Amino acid sequence: REMHNGSSFTRLGGGLGHELTYKSETFNLYAVLPLFYYHTLMQDEFRPQDRLSEGRLYFEPNGWLSYHVTPDFSIKLYGSMSRTEPTLSSLYAGYIMRSYRSLVRNEMRQFSTLTTRTSLNLEYKDIFSMLFVGCGLSYSHYHSDAISSTKIEAPLSVVERLPLPHSGQSYSANARFSKGFDWLSLSVSGDAALGQSEGKSYIQDKLLGYTSQWASANARCSLKPIDWLSMEYNVSWGLHRSRREGAAWFTPIQNLSHKLISHVNVLKDVAIKLTAEHYYNDAVTEGRHFTLADVGLAYTWRRVRFSLDWTNILDARLYSSGTITDLVASHSYYDIRPSAIMLKARFKLF
Repeated sequence: REMHNGSSFTRLGGGLGHELTYKSETFNLYAVLPLFYYHTLMQDEFRPQDRLSEGRLYFEPNGWLSYHVTPDFSIKLYGSMSRTEPTLSSLYAGYIMRSYRSLVRNEMRQFSTLTTRTSLNLEYKDIFSMLFVGCGLSYSHYHSDAISSTKIEAPLSVVERLPLPHSGQSYSANARFSKGFDWLSLSVSGDAALGQSEGKSYIQDKLLGYTSQWASANARCSLKPIDWLSMEYNVSWGLHRSRREGAAWFTPIQNLSHKLISHVNVLKDVAIKLTAEHYYNDAVTEGRHFTLADVGLAYTWRRVRFSLDWTNILDARLYSSGTITDLVASHSYYDIRPSAIMLKARFKLF
């Protein structure tokens, strides 16, 4: 019976806000100063002792200021303050099964999280040469009335919300670029980011401070050497590591992925698509490398589109990945559908 839920949830809200706007040749200012009131009512027929009826007043300002140093170069400062309230799914007093190995239970209390964010961005663009470059810094701070408690009860992980106020913060930096060329309709773009976050986790009945660091990079290249052939290549790399307060770093997790897509249109109504993907994750011991290859043939006749797809040509059978969130590391293993050929027809009736 403790697994049953019979909850009703109602949330009503309203508010007023003041909007500020200023524009000139070099300066742009925009700000919103809203004041909201929300009232939440929730009850559970299986737990009459658990009932929530509470109203709260919120002030959530946000806005930005931009300065155009030149027509091509600008600086933008952004700031916001927001409060997050628990939703119906996070107020259930009974157990909720999120997956076959995860149970979640919450307390019917209106815990809220106040988050403050600010960022500074620099942007340069040259439309005639199709060059776009940017970089930025960001900072965020949060304060929450409750914390998620993770307890391992093999084979399950049980997550509960506990009334334990705590705070955390994060810093990050990013850079990005994009460049287009008339030659072969070539387009190249990329971005990179790194950051650090600090917070608290409640694991196995212990409150632990943690520090996480991450870095990522992505690149994309597309070209069309001839009218009937287009190609696109994407590569992504990421590195993540965490440590408990006052302890050494855990083994970092590194992942790398490649994806190549090619479209061939030799005839007007016939299209061929070839896709190849490769994934690498060093957090797992089995199946660190995973490769997929697919090919598809499409033909359009009047209002019918026929497609013949050969998926998983290399007959890969296992996909595995490892992640780490705060201080919780998890490994996932998936059985992959074997190589298959499928013929499909799609009709356009109108």
